[in-house]
Formats: sequence, C-alpha cells, structure tokens
Amino acid sequence: MLENQDFLYIPKIQFNDITEAGVMLYFGSAIITHRYCFLLANKVSGVNIDTIKGDFYDRNYVEKMLANPNDFDVVNFETNMLTHLHEFHIFPFANLTKFEVTVGFFIFGGIKMVKNTKKLTSLTVKDVKMRKAIKEFYEKYIKQ
Repeated sequence: MLENQDFLYIPKIQFNDITEAGVMLYFGSAIITHRYCFLLANKVSGVNIDTIKGDFYDRNYVEKMLANPNDFDVVNFETNMLTHLHEFHIFPFANLTKFEVTVGFFIFGGIKMVKNTKKLTSLTVKDVKMRKAIKEFYEKYIKQ
C-alpha cells in the first residue's frame, strides 16, 4: 500500500454522531482507502454515558501497517479492518449519500457525511493541511 495513493492516514480526528439519545463524540484517528473510511476511536463520550477510554481497534495491526505500508495489500488490509472493527466505525463510501470536505482556514472547515439513514455526521479535523489532503485524496480516488 502506498500512503496518499492507496490510503490516507488522519492522525487526529473527532467524530460527531447525532443520535436519538443525543450527541456521541469519538476521538482518535482514521484511515481512508478508496472504498472505506475507518474510524479508529480511542475515547468515546456522550450525553448519557461516561467517557470511555480504550482501543476500539487492533492498535498493533494498525501501527505495523503505518510503519511499513509497502508490506500490506489494500484488499487484505480492508478485510482485516472489516473483520475487527465494529460496523459503526466503518463507513463505506458507496453507502454515503454525502461526503463533503470544507478546507477553510485555521479551525474553520470540516467533513460532513450523510449515511443512507439521512442522519448527518461530521468529522472534525483541526489541521488545515490535513483537510486539504483529505479533499484531494477524495476527489482524486473516490469521487467519480
């Protein structure tokens, strides 16, 4: 796998999901391939729950892949992630009716996604350069 061609690693992300019970916040990182956005949460908080810290993914596997991405095949990586991540943390681009990246400046900008359920979710990425990289990756490899 080649970084910025087969996948894009987003080191710091906040995922906001609006549910019937309120807003759930997921903190961690993400990996985007041509077909999926994988949320790698390590902290979860919400209106009706206490903050939970921990790895909600196989940290060792992800660290090995990021250290030596050339040793990994995209299909095998995606299969591993699909097997080990909770389905809530997997976003197939084919199932999104909207994926929009606003670059903006400073902290202004973000990523909006709408699943087939029509509920808006958002990803907060504070780094402007990272938002620009996400937009370029999406437009070049995913948006058709």
